[in-house]
Amino acid sequence: MDAKTAKLLASALDLTENGIMILDRLDKVVYSNQMASELFGYEKENIKGKEYDDLIRHAYEAQHGLSIQASDIEEWLSEAVLHRRTEVYRSFEVDSLDGRWFLIAEQLLEDDHLCLFFFDQTGEKETQDELQHSKTLLNEAASNDLMTGLLNHRTFVDRARQEISRGYRANKPTALLLVDLCKLKDINDKFGYHAGDHCLIQVAHHLTDLYRDYDLIGRLDGDEFAVLLSGATYEDTDVIAHRTKHLFEQLDLEFEGRVFRTSVTIGAHVLGRSQLPFDQMHHNAEEALLEAKAQGNGSVILTK
Repeated sequence: MDAKTAKLLASALDLTENGIMILDRLDKVVYSNQMASELFGYEKENIKGKEYDDLIRHAYEAQHGLSIQASDIEEWLSEAVLHRRTEVYRSFEVDSLDGRWFLIAEQLLEDDHLCLFFFDQTGEKETQDELQHSKTLLNEAASNDLMTGLLNHRTFVDRARQEISRGYRANKPTALLLVDLCKLKDINDKFGYHAGDHCLIQVAHHLTDLYRDYDLIGRLDGDEFAVLLSGATYEDTDVIAHRTKHLFEQLDLEFEGRVFRTSVTIGAHVLGRSQLPFDQMHHNAEEALLEAKAQGNGSVILTK
């Protein structure tokens, strides 16, 4: 290669967005373009002849360039050298302290020289993250009630079946509460569905705050909610059901300056340390809810 071609090649390598570095058999730098040098906190003119481990130490101590997660840099280097040159070609991902992501590829050359390629993968990584976020949102949309954010009917039933089976295997009781919101029809008739929808959203927030993080809460129908309580005995369920009742007796729901008072009617079935399909458990809770409605708004009926 003549001098002019070599000069053009060196200029092209410096202009690339990717980093290129060549180490000799002793892991000393024989070539590095500007991008690769900057990843270790050096200018291209000052990096030749330096040992690769010293580059990593410099980046670590100066907190510049590649992100090196280590409490002991010497221990980290001792581990890293065990993997270097073990394959003709290998690659791995690392991030930098300025938020970029790089794919580092190591290629063995003649005379045991090692070429390192640093490919900027930030754009691809961001696209992957966006796709994963979109996938998560789609999964949530498929699982959750669009208005309240609670589990929708299908997802609640699926997860309730799993939880009931888990409780049976662990020899623990499970309780199913059906919570019927009273007076929602009156709100819709007098003030429109926007007012009723706003009230349902507030109810969902209060139910989420009232129950434990691992309890299942879903919206089964327009004004009917369901709660599955894991490990709840009959006595526990009675306390929780009446606590729910008292909360709504004192709760003010608001919409556009108006305040609405409501109440709930609750039917529940408590499954002891025995096995019962969800459909039967739900049927029993529905029967209890119908009996509670017959007694009037604000009633609570538990069965076992």
